[in-house]
Amino acid sequence: MLIWITCSGPTEFSWEKNYDLAGFLTAQREEEESPVIRSPVRPMKRGGRSIFLAPGRRAADTAGMFFAGEETETEPLLAPAEPEPGIQERRSPRGWRKQSLQQARQRADALIEKLEAAGGDCVLIASPDVVEVLLDRLRVKGYCQARTGIFALKPLEHIQVSRRDDHCGGCGHNCLLTNPGCGMGRDKAARLGIQYHVD
Repeated sequence: MLIWITCSGPTEFSWEKNYDLAGFLTAQREEEESPVIRSPVRPMKRGGRSIFLAPGRRAADTAGMFFAGEETETEPLLAPAEPEPGIQERRSPRGWRKQSLQQARQRADALIEKLEAAGGDCVLIASPDVVEVLLDRLRVKGYCQARTGIFALKPLEHIQVSRRDDHCGGCGHNCLLTNPGCGMGRDKAARLGIQYHVD
């Protein structure tokens, strides 16, 4: 199973320095419903993969940029997590996200379990904050990640995720066994009976 993750595109939404709980939840929803700032991107081929989007216009607009006209499905588990009710103080957006980290991890674990049960290749589109937690949980559960960026996740960044045991592991490239780049990888794929191609 290969998972392609794309961070939702940038919007004009601007966060304030701090919020009460109700204000943070409202701002979080507003960002997810904001239109994406259009920029030139390379269209992607669906290739039979399922495309799952976070709820809201932001993810839908991003999908439209990369997969124009393709069928997509909204996945509630890709929505941003929400802090537990009852907290009265004001906090920064980062502080509220930290408060909701446990729920974010639970949602990520539930999504991974759901995708593993389905078993097919797929595309996920969600905000960088959601993707950050999801990537951490995928790493814990034995997945490799190949990013197009470095340091903090950015809007429109792509990440390819695959099981660690689907890789060669014999050299520094650690190629997928379905596309091995060296003799060791091709030998391992052959021993495991994996059909492969070489670019």
